[in-house]
Amino acid sequence: MRNTDRIYGTIAAVFLLAGSFINHVSAAIPCRSYDVRDGLSENSVRCIMQDRKGYMWFGTKDGLSRYNGREFKVYGNRSDARQLNVEFLIEHTDGNKVWIASRNSLELLDVETGRLTQKDLSEFGICKSFRTLCYDSEGRLWVGSNEGLAVIGPAHGTDAAEYEVVAVYKHVDGDPRTLPSDNVGSLLCDRGGNVWIGTENGIVRQPKGSDTLVPVDTGSGRREHFLCISEDENGIIWAGTWDDGMYSINPKDGSVHNYLSPYGEKKNAVPLIRWLHHNDRATIIICSNSGLFEYDRNTGKLKRMELSEGLPNDSFYSCLKDHEGGLWIGTYFNGVLYISPKAAEIELYRPDPNSPLSGTAVSEFCRCGEDRLWVGTENGGLSLLDRRTGKFVPIRWHDNNDNIHALCQKGEDLWVATFSSGLKRINLRTGAVSRYYMTQGNVPDSENAVYSLYHSEKDGRDCLFVGTKRGCSVYDYKTGKMTPVPELEGYMIYDMLEDYTGKMWFSCHGYGLYCHDRYTGQWKRYRCAPEDKGSLCSDRIIDIYSDAKGQLWLCSEGNGVCRYDYGTDSFVVPPVASPDGKLPSSVIFGILDDSCGHLWMSSNAGIIRLDPKTGDYRLYTYEDGLQSNQFNFKSSFKTDDGKFWFGGVDGFNAFFPENIKDNSVAPRVTASVRYHGQTFFGKDVTIPSGIGNFSIDFDCLSYVSPQKTVFEYRFDKDADWTKTGLASVSFADLKPGKYTFLLRAVNSDGYVSVDDCAIRLKINEPWYRSIAAICLYVLLLAAATAFGVYTYLKIRGKEEARRIEDMKLRSEKESYNAKIQFFTQIAHEIKTPVTLIKAPLEIVMEHRTWDSETEENLGIIEANTTRLAELTNQLLDFKKISNEGYLLHLTAVNLIPVIEDVLRRFRTPSGKAVDIRFSSADKGKGYFGMFDPDAVSKILSNLVENAVKYTKDKIEVELHDETGHDGQQMLMLSVSNNGPAIPKEEARKIFDTFYQVNNGSGKDRKPGFGIGLSLVSLLADKSGGRAYVDTDCTDGCRFCVELPWVKADSTEALPQEEEAEVKSTVSEQESKITLLVVEDNTDILSFISGQLKSSFRVLKATDGKKAIAKLEKHNVDIIVSDIAMPNMDGFELLKEVRENPMTSHIPFVLLSAESSVESKIRGLDSGADAYIEKPFSISHFKAVIDSIINNRKVLMEKFASSPEESLNFSKYGTLDIEWLSKADAIIGANLSSIDFSVQQLADGMFVSRSNLQRKMKSLTGMAPNEYIKLFRLKKAAGLLISDNYRINEVCYMCGFNTPSYFTSCFFKQFGILPKEFVALHKAQSEEGQSCPTADGRGSETTPPLVQK
Repeated sequence: MRNTDRIYGTIAAVFLLAGSFINHVSAAIPCRSYDVRDGLSENSVRCIMQDRKGYMWFGTKDGLSRYNGREFKVYGNRSDARQLNVEFLIEHTDGNKVWIASRNSLELLDVETGRLTQKDLSEFGICKSFRTLCYDSEGRLWVGSNEGLAVIGPAHGTDAAEYEVVAVYKHVDGDPRTLPSDNVGSLLCDRGGNVWIGTENGIVRQPKGSDTLVPVDTGSGRREHFLCISEDENGIIWAGTWDDGMYSINPKDGSVHNYLSPYGEKKNAVPLIRWLHHNDRATIIICSNSGLFEYDRNTGKLKRMELSEGLPNDSFYSCLKDHEGGLWIGTYFNGVLYISPKAAEIELYRPDPNSPLSGTAVSEFCRCGEDRLWVGTENGGLSLLDRRTGKFVPIRWHDNNDNIHALCQKGEDLWVATFSSGLKRINLRTGAVSRYYMTQGNVPDSENAVYSLYHSEKDGRDCLFVGTKRGCSVYDYKTGKMTPVPELEGYMIYDMLEDYTGKMWFSCHGYGLYCHDRYTGQWKRYRCAPEDKGSLCSDRIIDIYSDAKGQLWLCSEGNGVCRYDYGTDSFVVPPVASPDGKLPSSVIFGILDDSCGHLWMSSNAGIIRLDPKTGDYRLYTYEDGLQSNQFNFKSSFKTDDGKFWFGGVDGFNAFFPENIKDNSVAPRVTASVRYHGQTFFGKDVTIPSGIGNFSIDFDCLSYVSPQKTVFEYRFDKDADWTKTGLASVSFADLKPGKYTFLLRAVNSDGYVSVDDCAIRLKINEPWYRSIAAICLYVLLLAAATAFGVYTYLKIRGKEEARRIEDMKLRSEKESYNAKIQFFTQIAHEIKTPVTLIKAPLEIVMEHRTWDSETEENLGIIEANTTRLAELTNQLLDFKKISNEGYLLHLTAVNLIPVIEDVLRRFRTPSGKAVDIRFSSADKGKGYFGMFDPDAVSKILSNLVENAVKYTKDKIEVELHDETGHDGQQMLMLSVSNNGPAIPKEEARKIFDTFYQVNNGSGKDRKPGFGIGLSLVSLLADKSGGRAYVDTDCTDGCRFCVELPWVKADSTEALPQEEEAEVKSTVSEQESKITLLVVEDNTDILSFISGQLKSSFRVLKATDGKKAIAKLEKHNVDIIVSDIAMPNMDGFELLKEVRENPMTSHIPFVLLSAESSVESKIRGLDSGADAYIEKPFSISHFKAVIDSIINNRKVLMEKFASSPEESLNFSKYGTLDIEWLSKADAIIGANLSSIDFSVQQLADGMFVSRSNLQRKMKSLTGMAPNEYIKLFRLKKAAGLLISDNYRINEVCYMCGFNTPSYFTSCFFKQFGILPKEFVALHKAQSEEGQSCPTADGRGSETTPPLVQK
């Protein structure tokens, strides 16, 4: 086949091409042009410069233009006071100024201020026509003009006025060591520090360190006018002339060579060489009045550089390669041109007046032999490209009127599908043209439109498929017959392809896709169904393509691209790594695949390269060298060498995909601050007070694809980067302070700028917040405070004297009453044992016999005698301790045996059966330390004795070690019982002398006279510890004693009896969730109960009334009810539950055989949480129940774990929200009260304590006392972040008795210490994040605990 192609390619070249001349190369160099329409000050660009920041500068006949990749900024044009006709530019050594050589003056431009300063050299005879500039190795500026040469250097600063003239050079007739001419047009300081000076009459140099000018003999004997001088990488000097080509000068050996001179080979002569740029080690780019050329130094070949945009090929003045490798070219008439460093990667072909490619809308490619390519257009007919030369050749039978849609070459025949002229068959050998019309009249019109051609020769078949506007026909090459395909009649066949399986695919534009299996004869149609993810992506398929792996890809008009999956007979959309998961364009005209598996797709937004595995994509646009961002329908082609061809609306592009490289040069960024019309540069900018709004403008100095550049900025290093496509960001009403603004840029290929641009901003305080103003405020406040304090103290003194007198009287009265009560109780306590001694003694004396009755009476006497002794000892101990007469006797002892000994006495059988248990964290090793065993025994005895009085049946004693708030090791001894709790309001008084909790009267009165617990407190204080009541204990009462633990060696401990090892195993089974099932059908009721009893505690009822009765007796967590029931149906039961405040919170699930929408809506509107239809799946049933329970559990856990989280009750009823809001109000009103109790809350809610427990637990997952503590902690969090109070103040404001306890509770609840929480909030506030605040006075608020 390859040989055949070569033969017919030769035939096409020999017989079909008339006029064998070769036209201009149409593969022009893609470039962008910028002129006055884009903001350039004038179109004649004489010089180009890039400063160290990366800005591009262009000197024109009407001012100076600076370009940042987006816009031009103009200096010194006719709109300014001083107009500049710029000849040359050079950057000042400080990097912030630019020297300008203009026709009328020498100027220094301050870039930041825009101020122009003129350097006057008139006293040295140099007044105008400044032509060129350069810095020498000593930092001096050389200034060339039409009136001589001056050298100036900085004396004291960098301003123009501070530069002094160091030397002046003029022409002197007859002196060869002076300038050959006063007209100096070019200057260069080479790498060796030598200065080269080109004049109108020759070239001279000044060696480094010398003041002498040395003439350079070119050997031509002619008067050369030198216009430009440059140096290559080898140190060779190159100079361009007015009319003598260019010269190379070797400074080492003095050799001189002349090139491109009209006095040599005239065919390569280049006059008026204005600029020489060394492009690489081999080539020089020459800017001249006769064109732009590339000269190869090694071969001596000269090539004209053909540029795109239809620009003239003459009058080029200057060029420069920027830091990215882009080439900028200054022209005399057409502004400045930019050739991207990526230009060589993509070939651009456009029609021009000298090329046979006359059409712009390229629609089709077709191979013609090995080295030629047919190119079909919609508005210019057919063209032939010689790929070896990149040139188009004319065709004898070329018809510009043909609107070509498809091409196919078979042997010596070229088949051409047109829009209105049917199908053409061109014999490449004879040039004969045959036409095939699709209509009977054989008249050219739209009905004869042929859209696609496909040649098939598999399995011996040799035919041509012809896709038309009305269907498809098959042309048999052997018989010459055209046979229509009836299955496709009436469809526009836009594209066709035969896959590797032999199936033929047809795109029916607008009607989907047809597939024909010619082995089975089966036809199958595929359509787009949006609800089916596996369906065709669109019914408007443009292109069908089979990649190297045999995968079938479909390009659509409006819905991207998709792939056919042969295994599932469905279509797959490839992933796209973009925020919306879509490609930059949804219209895909054509598709090709490269050797890496990447897809290259033409679209109306450019060419997209997609990795179908990862979804990563890259977009190439007009800025990258494409003919346009708009391409043409199914105009894509891959030649055998892997080269891609894509046709568009303004020519076509060709490239090898592996040659497309990223722009890896990191972009440079700059930024400035702007407010009130002024712009401020630098790294430190101060903004005065009163400036409400300011902007930061920034530039990304990357010119390859500036429109694709993205900026990212942030305040400070810890903030997140914010992306923007704009070149400015504005800020309003920032708080006074110091900020750091960081900026970076990302170029079109994803490379980020290396160094972030940083601006340190300082926003000044307003005058009324200055130090002087604050001092004045302080003085005024101090004076007012002094006067107020004086007045207050005067009034307070009188009130204090009166209050002290009242307190003395009240104290004396309370002391008197306490003593009376104390002695009354002592008398009562003594009276009882005396009675029990006297009465049995009388019986013994009367009987005067020894029997069991006598023994029993004597036992009673002995027990009460012991009781009297204990009371007496207790009174004596109390007297000693209170009068500081009790001394501790510390010794090394193990407390475990001491405690066991005390508890052994109380475990002796008595009238009351009490289970006393002892537990310790380290019972095996013991707790050895310096203690007073007697004091510990007294403390524990009094605590246990007190517990025995009030417990129901259980006392627990616990001993463990902990670290105190000051870091000291402490032992915690606690005694708890399951009797009544001590009210919080009495917890502080319980250790006061003679104080007793009101414990009833008569038989309910508990024995004692109020010094036992006081004795415990005094002994604990004496030992350096403390005693207190654990007010957080919810199950009974718990007394705690902390004692300092001074550790001692176990060998120092007093000998004790060996402890008995006690092991207690407590297994506690979690209570199950209670489920009430209401169902009148007993079979269903039994079935549901049986299925759920393993996971729930199930209660059963057969109608609504019985369910109500169950609810009154049991605590139910969730209700499942049928609707249709006797006595009270499900809807009535639901209404009763929702209207009762004590049951309104219970989740309710309706269960019914009624499946109508009205029934479901009625149930959900009535407050049901879910609706389950019969028959139902038990798995679904359980899942619904579990979901309701788990959702509430997640909400409650989230609410309890965050100090700023509100409880979301959006799924609860109005009664529940009102109930909990009322509870919040009551707790809030008692926020600072330490003694506020659950009972008080129950009283305020007008419910019993048990009902309060039940309701609160169901709503919040917490017991009432836990919810009260959480309420206090959340309010405390709000007060802390208000920054108005210290942690200690917040502790007492929220009802906690000690700061250490408050800190412990806060950490336990939220996992963060209060001080860490405050620090975190401050950090978030500085970053601009909002946090709820509260100041406790109502000026600010915290989020409510209940979110309605």
